[in-house]
Amino acid sequence: GKYKEAETIYRRAPQGYEKVLGPEHPYTLTSMHSFALTLKTQEKLYKALSLLRQYTNQYIKI
Repeated sequence: GKYKEAETIYRRAPQGYEKVLGPEHPYTLTSMHSFALTLKTQEKLYKALSLLRQYTNQYIKI
């Protein structure tokens, strides 16, 4: 349903932002975080955790 649609949108957003703005830009990081939360809501916990680790590592750099 709606979460599947959200997952599709949130999966694409970080890739687009990263391509245009770079991996450490706040928009990139915010969209990555939103995607991870969408995955968590769907109980895709390993994917969510992996993405949150990546998000945290990038966030620490800025």
